[in-house]
Amino acid sequence: MTSEHEFITKTYYQTLLPETDKRHPVEVLGEAYILEQEKELYDLSYIRFAQGEIYFHYKDYEAAIYKWENINNDLEPWAKKNIADAYYELGLLSNAEKVYGSIITKNKILTSEVSLSLFSLYLEDDKLDAAYRVLQEAIDGNPDYPELTTIAKHFYEEQKDWKNAVELAINEAERTLDLAWFDTLIDYCEAGHSSSFTPDTFVSLLRNLYELDQARFKQLLAAIWKNYQHTEQYLSWLHSVIQIMKDLEINPYESWYTIIQLFEEAYIELTTGDYLLRDIGQLMPKLLINWLNTTNASNGLKAATAILAWDDIFPSAFKTVIVKEAEIVLENAHHHPISMDETYHFMTTIIDWAEKNNIEASNRLVWGFHQLFDKEATNILVLGKGKASFVNSMLGEEILTPSLSNFTSIHHGPTRELREVSDTADISRSEFGEIINPDSVVEATVPSSTLEESGLRLNTTGLKEYFQEKEKHLDTYKWLMESCL
Repeated sequence: MTSEHEFITKTYYQTLLPETDKRHPVEVLGEAYILEQEKELYDLSYIRFAQGEIYFHYKDYEAAIYKWENINNDLEPWAKKNIADAYYELGLLSNAEKVYGSIITKNKILTSEVSLSLFSLYLEDDKLDAAYRVLQEAIDGNPDYPELTTIAKHFYEEQKDWKNAVELAINEAERTLDLAWFDTLIDYCEAGHSSSFTPDTFVSLLRNLYELDQARFKQLLAAIWKNYQHTEQYLSWLHSVIQIMKDLEINPYESWYTIIQLFEEAYIELTTGDYLLRDIGQLMPKLLINWLNTTNASNGLKAATAILAWDDIFPSAFKTVIVKEAEIVLENAHHHPISMDETYHFMTTIIDWAEKNNIEASNRLVWGFHQLFDKEATNILVLGKGKASFVNSMLGEEILTPSLSNFTSIHHGPTRELREVSDTADISRSEFGEIINPDSVVEATVPSSTLEESGLRLNTTGLKEYFQEKEKHLDTYKWLMESCL
């Protein structure tokens, strides 16, 4: 039975040669031609077709063309293709193009062969636009044709046409689920060639890859992610990340280090960049949940604290179970120290973002952060009935009175100043008697050589601790101090 492979390689003639006949094919076919003519009803097309192949292999292209021009049966489309091949070998490119273009067939293999032949012809004739067109038509018509997509891949790479190269890799990866195409796409994305596509292009692709190979999934996800960083499509990409990660069975005990880093960078970018609350309000909770899901007890501290900080600002943003999970991570992470600089950066990021988005943050809270992370001062907390006497004796003057119940912080300054810091205001006062809100923090600046030389800041408290309404935060601050020591 004749196969298309024999037509493609021009070896159909071998099917007409008896296995036991060792004569030259030209002689055997010539004799068969004469015998066929002697029949009352004869058809010389098959023999002529085979003879044309022999002439072609011996580079007698004109003789081959003559034979193939007289084919009128079912072999006619292949005969036309062979005639065009002969013209191509003769360097008659316009003749070859014309014949290739005249072939009408429903045979997908022949159509693909014609397209590839035209592609080679157009490249040789420097007709790049035509080469692109016929190659795309071939892929659209029969992408499974052997080597077709590989040829297209190499062509796009040679042309440095990364848009078409990436698109081809995406389509073939989705169509075939062949990991080789995913590897190609990873290479392209790591080289920075994927940002011209809309982020949603990669959603289903990455979800499919997760089922095939999780290591490659993380590699491709990271490569695409980095392409969108600092671009106008970054927010859209982060929305796509949420779609990609949705319902995936994440094993945080695998290596998610790169993805965790990207989540952290996204959080910092969103809270320190030029994004408004309306831009990220719906995105941020989902992003933080996915960040937490990729972590474990040893590396989930930042994700957990980000969730708790966001929950403080927007109490209804997370389900209770998520907040509880973040709290558990925070509790279990106490033995993992973090640096003072990391903690300070994290807290100031939240405060700056809140101010930029006109979200009111407690002045006492902000004041407490700045005192906590002031490296130039050594804080001493003075408690007990005789605290006022002790502080006054150190300062050499009557500053405190036993009746003062507010949390008070005293440090050196060139002039005497008094500030009342409440949740909603920061007001200068002339004397302690003007302070009537028991929850306010009092900051006193006094000229004191003792405090100046020692670098001490004296802190006292009375009936109420500042931040008392947020005991969980107080515990967190104490832990942060312990971690940084």
